[in-house]
Amino acid sequence: MNARGKANAQGERNMEKLAENRFTITKKLYMEAMLRMSEASYGKTAGKVIWLILGAWCAILIYVIAAEKNPGQMLGSLGVICAVALWILVGMPRYYARRAWRALEAKYGTDMERSIAFYEDRLEAHSESVEMNIDYEDIRQVIKSKHLLILICNDKTGVLVLRNGFTAGSEEAVLDLIGK
Repeated sequence: MNARGKANAQGERNMEKLAENRFTITKKLYMEAMLRMSEASYGKTAGKVIWLILGAWCAILIYVIAAEKNPGQMLGSLGVICAVALWILVGMPRYYARRAWRALEAKYGTDMERSIAFYEDRLEAHSESVEMNIDYEDIRQVIKSKHLLILICNDKTGVLVLRNGFTAGSEEAVLDLIGK
């Protein structure tokens, strides 16, 4: 087979849809995705920093007790540390997720029906206002949540795939395609 015939056969082979996923992005699904991505990206680091701060607080408390000072004053600082930790781990991710949802809704409106077709070498994501072609080699991370697969690309864009939204193929088949 000559090079042109081989390329044509390759092109025809790549046009066969191996899996398809359809769903509507809702606020609940979007929040799930954003919170899971937040947890995956900075959650562990934030947790370590909070533990470091609590360790420093304990060291200061030990010093205060050893110096026979009043440890009651340390309770106020513990309250502040707990409030900051709660904001960093819970409040801030939710705030940014809600803000991102409002921006997405303002840009695309309420029609957020998505269709993602998976081929041997790429995926194609379609909606009324967006079309994306992504080669599997450009996907750097797959994050799983309760209802979603979140495909993170090299350019830091994300593609949401509803885990039970497959009209053809399956989650396992898609993960195999991405892993190749």
